[in-house]
Amino acid sequence: MAAKGGLRERARVTLPAPAETGIVVLGEGPTTRLLVGLADGRVAVVAPEGGKP
Repeated sequence: MAAKGGLRERARVTLPAPAETGIVVLGEGPTTRLLVGLADGRVAVVAPEGGKP
């Protein structure tokens, strides 16, 4: 899967604790979002198909 328009950070918030690593799919079709727990404790939201997170 390739990201249309490249990747960029949109916001940064402090979490009460490091996030777990893994991936969760939220929604379906063009509104699908991927919630990704990164190894360094951050969380990324990915909107496939060029959507907005």
